[in-house]
Amino acid sequence: PDSRSQVILRVGSDSSDVGQIDPHLSSKTPDMVLIGWMFNGLVRFRPGSMDPTTIEPDIAESWTSSSDGKVWTFKIRKGIKFHGGYGELTAEDVVFSLERARNPKTSAFSSDFKEFKSIEALDPYTVRITLTTPVPFLLGTVSNYHGGMIVSKKAVEKIGEQFKISPVGTGPFMFEDYKAKQLISLKAHKEYFRGSPKIDRITYRYIPSTSSRELAYRNGELDIFYGDREQR
Repeated sequence: PDSRSQVILRVGSDSSDVGQIDPHLSSKTPDMVLIGWMFNGLVRFRPGSMDPTTIEPDIAESWTSSSDGKVWTFKIRKGIKFHGGYGELTAEDVVFSLERARNPKTSAFSSDFKEFKSIEALDPYTVRITLTTPVPFLLGTVSNYHGGMIVSKKAVEKIGEQFKISPVGTGPFMFEDYKAKQLISLKAHKEYFRGSPKIDRITYRYIPSTSSRELAYRNGELDIFYGDREQR
């Protein structure tokens, strides 16, 4: 469609280029902004909040824990679709993702999962996590932050090394294009389980110079930019 009829959010990032938009590898803020748009966890922090007491369902629609706090069982929503025709998310993808997140070879956050004894798919929509000792903030570990993001097993195995710059998740926006040191563009994931986004496309431009970002914003080329100016 004509770009003038599309709703496009234009964002300026204070970095020179993408790092890795693989949710299990990058902890850099500019990458995590993109990761947050493209992926979901089993549970999520309520939008606009980082309050652990208000964590709510995301990929998991419900969960229970044993009286000793060592066994957690999550029921997965049915019908969640991955980006790019990679099919429905199932317990197998959750097990694969959390195993990947706890493996030091494939994750920057493996230490967060050191109390995980086993992660099992009991059926296509049920995942059981068994811990060696109770973890007070277990829901935070499997939330939409750092290692808790769920990836497509099929996509990781097919895309391989390039997954870090062409990732596949279930979030409201999906990867579209990458131009080195220039921009990443995302497009709306029309089959997002919470409904199709109101924004059609996000362009995320890499503009390391603060003055250049401010100028682009004043000239109407950006809608939002990340900067290092003090809040006034």
